Amino acid sequence: MTRRTVREALQHVAEYPNPVDDEVLTQHTGELLARTLFDIANKPDVNVRGSMSRANRARKMIFDRLAGKRAAGTEPVRPSDERLTVHDLISRQVEP
Repeated sequence: MTRRTVREALQHVAEYPNPVDDEVLTQHTGELLARTLFDIANKPDVNVRGSMSRANRARKMIFDRLAGKRAAGTEPVRPSDERLTVHDLISRQVEP
């Protein structure tokens, strides 16, 4: 098996919400833990005491690992490779 970091395991689960194969014994341990963490974060039971705070803690752990922590008083983490290209469709005419 290949070695994975926590970030790689969480990113893999985020990209593939459903397991690639159904064989649990061949899955990476980090992937199983990441799937459990995502389940806790995404499916809190409002009838169980403490499940909402547990879900919020799981969300914070996922966000801190995937996006990184930020210093107090700074802007939130934003990906630096995201760019938006806007084409001006009004100034030129579209040819038929």
